[in-house]
Parts: sequence; structure tokens; C-alpha cells
Amino acid sequence: MIRALARRSPGRYELLCPLGRALRALRTPAVRDLADAVPLRLYLSGRRLERRTALVHALDTRLPSAYRGPLVATLFDTISLLESSAGLGLSSRRFRERKARAYGEIARRAQAIVTLSEAVRREVIQRLPTRARVVVVPPGIDPPDPQSQGEAARAALARRGIEPPYVLAVGALCPRKNIEGAVRAFERAAARSPGLRLVLAGEPAYGWAGNAGERAVRRLGGRAHLAGYLPRRELLAAYAHAAALVHLAHYEGFGLTVAEALQAGVPVVASSAGGIPEAAGGAAWLVDPADEAAAGEALARVLEGGPEVEERRERGLRHAASLSWDAAAEGIERLHHEILGLEVLPGRSSTEV
Repeated sequence: MIRALARRSPGRYELLCPLGRALRALRTPAVRDLADAVPLRLYLSGRRLERRTALVHALDTRLPSAYRGPLVATLFDTISLLESSAGLGLSSRRFRERKARAYGEIARRAQAIVTLSEAVRREVIQRLPTRARVVVVPPGIDPPDPQSQGEAARAALARRGIEPPYVLAVGALCPRKNIEGAVRAFERAAARSPGLRLVLAGEPAYGWAGNAGERAVRRLGGRAHLAGYLPRRELLAAYAHAAALVHLAHYEGFGLTVAEALQAGVPVVASSAGGIPEAAGGAAWLVDPADEAAAGEALARVLEGGPEVEERRERGLRHAASLSWDAAAEGIERLHHEILGLEVLPGRSSTEV
């Protein structure tokens, strides 16, 4: 998004970082990679930002303290406000309370709240009393990388122990991603495919140790492969060579993993929760994440192939092609202009990390 905004309005955007977080930010690969697109500016207090910026666009709950100028915030999801977050143990109580306070602050201070899906927009309106405009701007997808195809990419995956045939699951290893459901769906669908494996691309996160998902993965033994974090190019290669993607998360604000798999032409079995159906664009097999039988049946149907799988693959490619960062940036910049009452934004707008 930041690169797309910088292309549209060179010199008008910059990344903001509190001085106290500077060292951590500079160690973050994503921030370092953006150095050629936008400058990184450190700030001491929100009051100083008011004198030097036209508008601050905060990501999720990272608000500059004491800042009272024009503010837009992107909320990726509202999971910490949902009853299921506590019931399923998706996060700690302390984390949920801190998020809820930050959501309330955004509702009071922001002129506009951006969500990635209509599902999250509805939740914000229902759960956060606010006078802010709440608008949907779906994220984009990076263009396909030709180098993620072919023998070189396949060889890079093989060095990580990833070789077809496999079903892929992408995301942090944690209760929220419902790894247990993915394993059970895989077990049901792969009963007649002894050579098929389940590849899990992601690092352990909150609640993984001793969780039902971890136990389910251990139960699979050699049929499960924990690939860990995959660099971008290797992740795209993992999508490209997968027999299917299974993504049965209990909740997502959008579900970028689903859209990325569709862009790679991979059939997807996904959860019907949150914003995932919008990310799927009618191309995935959507199931209740708690319905293991339905998930297993859908995955088995995908693995069998046939005309329906091919039709949905084509539909997925068309849907993924419609999700561009340039289109998302246009929506964000239009919102900035409207808040400032300008047709063309003079000076500078800022996005905080």
C-alpha cells in the first residue's frame, strides 16, 4: 500500500515511528525495504506531528499519543471484541482488554476508519459507537512473480523439505488459525492418498504449545511438514506447487492468504467466517470452520479435480486480478483528500508503522 501511495503522490507520504520504537523499527525487514519508496521519520510526541503533517493514517491500534490532528485508522479486524476470542482462547485477556481500549480511542478520535472487508465494517458499526466514517478498502495482491515458477523455485522448496504432492496451510501456528481443523480435514480427504502431505508455512504464536492443533500435527507424524516462515518468493512457489490450500481460520478480517492462493491458480477450501468469503470472491469452497466433515468432503472434492475445480480456478484468477494495490491506494488517497477538503493533497500525508 505504501509503495502504491508513493507512486501516486511522490514525496507526499512518509513512515512515522515513535522515537522509543526506532531501534525495533529499523530492524524490521519490511521497514528497511521501504526506504527506497518513502522516508522514515522519527517523532518524539504527537503534538509535534500536528505542526508537521497534514494527516496521520494509523495502522490498526498504533496511534500516536497526544496527536489531535486529522486521523484515519485502518482496523484489520475486531476479533478482540468478539465473544469467540475468549471462548476459543484466541488471545489473552490482557491482550483483548488492551485492544478494546485502543479500539475505543480510535472510535473517539478518528475522522474515518478503514476496514478491509464489509464483514469487519459491520462489526465496527455494531460494536464501536463512533461518528467516524467507516469505509471498506480491500487490500491488493502483489503481482505474480515469474521466478516463483519453474525448476529453480521447486529446487528451493525441496531444500526446505517441501515437495509435491502436498496440501498447503499458511499462517501463524496458533488457535485462531484452527490448525486442528485443517489437520482433520486433511486426514479425511487424504485417506486414499498415502503420498500426500500437509505443509504448514508459519511460525508458532500465542497458544500453540500444547494446543489441540499442535497435538493434531504430532498425530500426523511424517505426513505433516512444519516449514516455518517462508520468504516471499518461496511462499509464492509453495502456493504454485500445492494441490490445494486449506485455510479454516476461526476468524480473519480479510484473508489475504486465500486471495494469494487463488492468484496462483490453486483451489482453496476456506472458512466462511469474517472477511474470508470476500477474499475468496466466490471461487473457494467455503465451510463452517467447526464442521470437520464438511471441510474434509470439500477438500476431497478439490483433490479429485474435474470441471468444477477448473471453473473455480478460472474464477479465482479473475477475482485475484481485480485486487490491486493501485486501486486500494486510490481509495485511501481519495479518503485523505475528502477529510482535508482538498481535490489535490498539498504538502504531505503520513502513515504510521
